[in-house]
Amino acid sequence: MHKISQEDLEKIEKLVKEEFPEDPALQQVHIARKIIAKEAELAGLTYIQYIKSVSGKSKQKEMKKMLSIEGIYDNGQLILNESLEIKRPVKVIVTFLEEIEIAGKKKIDLNKFSFSKSMEILKDYNESLCDAIIEERRSAL
Repeated sequence: MHKISQEDLEKIEKLVKEEFPEDPALQQVHIARKIIAKEAELAGLTYIQYIKSVSGKSKQKEMKKMLSIEGIYDNGQLILNESLEIKRPVKVIVTFLEEIEIAGKKKIDLNKFSFSKSMEILKDYNESLCDAIIEERRSAL
């Protein structure tokens, strides 16, 4: 990354403050943009090329910080294949590499529902279905 001179920085600040005398927040935005433009010029890149090169470097640094370790998850315990000495708690993401079934609540499969079968079951039922359901819920309490 190319560093701009103190003289250039002072020129940028003076020009922007003259252009936007009433709005310090807007001044800061334009100062930052002009600094980036000057750094891009010093690097021989366009503004966009410079932004991409700088953001790519920070992503590469982040990627270097991440660590992948294989292990086995067994009955609530995660057993790592390598031993690590980490002195503080860190966030982790666990990715299961094999397809697993998660036991959970039994769900109604709407593909197995048949309106015609329901009508067949209820053909001899002459009372209000809503009243029967409400009564069943009340008795469950």
